[in-house]
Amino acid sequence: MNRGISPKYLEKNGVCVLNQKCVRDHCVSYEQSRRHDAAIKAVTPERFIRMGDVLVNSTGTGTCLEAAGERVLSAFRLYESSRYAGAIYVAGVAVECLLRADMLRKSKEFDERHDLIELMKGSSIADFIPTEQRQEFGASLTTVWRRWKNSYRYASMSRLSTELRDMGLFAGIKGDPLKENARCTLSAAQKLINAGVLSWSSKREY
Repeated sequence: MNRGISPKYLEKNGVCVLNQKCVRDHCVSYEQSRRHDAAIKAVTPERFIRMGDVLVNSTGTGTCLEAAGERVLSAFRLYESSRYAGAIYVAGVAVECLLRADMLRKSKEFDERHDLIELMKGSSIADFIPTEQRQEFGASLTTVWRRWKNSYRYASMSRLSTELRDMGLFAGIKGDPLKENARCTLSAAQKLINAGVLSWSSKREY
């Protein structure tokens, strides 16, 4: 996997550069492409697109933060449609997006792990959570972490129910235990997103 370059734009000539606007709806359009001045900043061979390459828009800071809000809304829609396994998975992705957005404020390196606790350790978001709210923030993160794995994107409702039951997360629940776990996960994810957005708008800087 290679990230794109930070181009030095020209009005004409130079090297054609595809930006995020060029990669939309599973298609590549050259209409929004621009030109890069390779004389100022050289382009190494691995940066050129080849047949068979897969293009993915950069997961930059703003992109990840927006995605966090969008994913948590999608999770609630899945929950309202009784698609509880999908709701739990997408809620976890929302939290992952939030943590990645914070990490990308400090470094553009992409951490390929999907462990929310490890991503939390790599971020500085806790520094911006008011002291009196940190315990609740940590508890919410643990609630999501216990019920989410990246591999759950492949899980059916029956498989997820079995795993959560084996983890003891169905104990003492009356009614639909998967629904209740989804509710807990979404509630915790929403609290994390809200706290994260507030920390993002904080006037304090790294």
